[in-house]
Amino acid sequence: MIRPMSLLSALLLLASQQAAAERSMEEVVVRAQHRDSTLLETPLAISVFDSEFLQANRLQRLESIALATPNFSGWEQGVSTPLFAIRGISSNSFGIGGEASVGFFVDDTYRGRINSTAITLVDVEQVEVLKGPQGTLFGRNTSAGAILVRHFRPDQQRSVNIQLEAGENDYFGGYATANLPLNEHWALRGSVFSYDDDGDADNLVADEPIGDRDTEGAQFALGYHRGRFDAVLRAAYQETHTGGLGYETLDDALAAAGGVTANPFDSVLATDIDTFDDIESSDVSLHLSWELTEDISLVSITAWHKNDSPNDFDVDGSAIFLTSAGFADRNSETLSQELRLTGSSGRFDWVMGGIVFDESIDTTIELGYSDTNLLAATPLCSPAFVPVFGPCQEAVLEVATQEGDYFSAGLYGDVSWRISDDISVGGGLRYSYDDKQFEYRADPVTSVVAALNATDLNPAGNLLGYATNGVESLEEDWDDWQPRLYASWQLSPRHTLFANAAKGFKAGGFDPEATRELSVFDPEEVWNIDLGLRGDLIAQRLRYQLTGFVYDYEDYQVQIIENGIAQTGNVDGVDGQGLELELTWLPLKGLTLGATASWLDTEFKRTVTDTGDLKGNRPVLSPEYAGSLTLNWRSPRYRWGSLGLNWLSAWQDEVFFSVLNLEEASQDSYWRHDARLSWYAPSDHWRVDLFGRNLANEDYVIFQDDVGAGLVSRRGEPRFIGAAINYSL
Repeated sequence: MIRPMSLLSALLLLASQQAAAERSMEEVVVRAQHRDSTLLETPLAISVFDSEFLQANRLQRLESIALATPNFSGWEQGVSTPLFAIRGISSNSFGIGGEASVGFFVDDTYRGRINSTAITLVDVEQVEVLKGPQGTLFGRNTSAGAILVRHFRPDQQRSVNIQLEAGENDYFGGYATANLPLNEHWALRGSVFSYDDDGDADNLVADEPIGDRDTEGAQFALGYHRGRFDAVLRAAYQETHTGGLGYETLDDALAAAGGVTANPFDSVLATDIDTFDDIESSDVSLHLSWELTEDISLVSITAWHKNDSPNDFDVDGSAIFLTSAGFADRNSETLSQELRLTGSSGRFDWVMGGIVFDESIDTTIELGYSDTNLLAATPLCSPAFVPVFGPCQEAVLEVATQEGDYFSAGLYGDVSWRISDDISVGGGLRYSYDDKQFEYRADPVTSVVAALNATDLNPAGNLLGYATNGVESLEEDWDDWQPRLYASWQLSPRHTLFANAAKGFKAGGFDPEATRELSVFDPEEVWNIDLGLRGDLIAQRLRYQLTGFVYDYEDYQVQIIENGIAQTGNVDGVDGQGLELELTWLPLKGLTLGATASWLDTEFKRTVTDTGDLKGNRPVLSPEYAGSLTLNWRSPRYRWGSLGLNWLSAWQDEVFFSVLNLEEASQDSYWRHDARLSWYAPSDHWRVDLFGRNLANEDYVIFQDDVGAGLVSRRGEPRFIGAAINYSL
């Protein structure tokens, strides 16, 4: 006989289980090991953002994702000069002779230039931030980590999504995305977007906006699927035009000459030139996949990428012509081919592959300055000094042209062995080869400033690098082995302990310095060890990740001042250690709370430069502490619709913009708060948003340093309020 109380208990238990299931989090699938695996079983330090989180919190650029990622920091200081650091490691040089320490991959294709990260995240399915060296599977130039952006693939589900938005500073923009099945095998997916913003400041002398951003772009993907064969052809284009980096002098006298105050937060500045900072990129890729057997797949990825990113900025940030600089042109074109085999056999999962990557890049760098104005406070322009230094010039233009042809190749393999149902171990190895040819030309200049800058190693005194007689050619090649060892132990069905030890490698390069020999810098290498614990609690309603790490860099590439020229070179290294914590909690149906926290202890080893010993200094953009809080809420659905609230608060400790760690070249700790309040129509086809960024109107800078003619600064984005309307089908 069934007892009524037993039946009631069973029903209550079933109801509670169903309620818990409704509130439990879905399993997160990542591709950080070139195959689909759950986050729980992947022995890497990863932060993952799906499309729902990206859209709800309006994370449209990498600098926004950095707000919610532990030990990932940085900004687009300019659209063509973004600077991002993972665990305090970045590249602070934007010349064409070097490359990034943080690898950037879009739909499995590598973007080698730092400025190629300035994309608008539209129709993105998932972003994965991989921390620590990823060289074994992703190659050189991922010594700090890698960022993987994956767009939605065309599928057989018809859909449309359109959004229009407007806000302060005459902001207007939006996007449209559609997925169209063509037949049972073919599907087309595409997006177009456009954003126009007049910026947060005005250049009173040039009568141009600063902080403005005019972006247009489109991306299309044609997909084919039949049996065990899958193909996706992608094409994308984006161009962004801005009024420049917006450097503003912090010298009272220089600011007064332009009729403004030395205040980066008053929304006005005055420079003597019409600055700009633009970028244009084009991409085509073909992704082919064959399931050769039930257990083995072959993938081919062919990609072409082109990037043009000229700029011009006022080095002194004032209305007086002292110094200006820029890339009159900066063009790169890459072509790559990767073949990859993945498979499984019994207790083994494996991947092996190879890639070739070819890049052609060129630039013309222009540096303009005035002897007369730079030396106005000295007697060096008087007739008495003309026999020694020559006459002072009103305007001097130093020009350097550079061209690079870079080839790299890599072979890699990785295998994971499930020793038991609870324990897995694995390892991988990659061989990387780089051959770089570099051409450089810089005619000597005649000026008093150059004469004062002259040294035995740099007799012409050129400020951009040593002067040449015609074209100088440099060629170097490097190769390296990048191993990886890892293990994971499933403590219970929902908790995993993992360890990962990996070596990272970043190719050497060129940056014209005082002599030909000094213009070549060596590769950098790093060993990193991660120990992490991740899992789920409270019926899969609380997800956590805790990772501790330690690393040791050798020959770290950084921009330093030597022999009177600021150029990229090698320092002895960097030591670092830290902790990263991520929490996601579903306390109630429709409510998700999140929190991140990070601690980073990193410093230079002994490195003596012209400006002193860097030992004990922190690398740029390496806050000791940082964290974030997120809230994503959706009310129950009523006859009139429903409401939603999305909130992101991020806090960051002090960061330095210079390896010298000068207080005047730093940003103190600060909070930033972003939010979105939404109304959803009963059908869920329509949504109306009211959104804001930096709601507390916190004053902070994204750059502040002396780059050659006095201290200059650039503010972070002030408070911004806007509204949007969205239609989806």
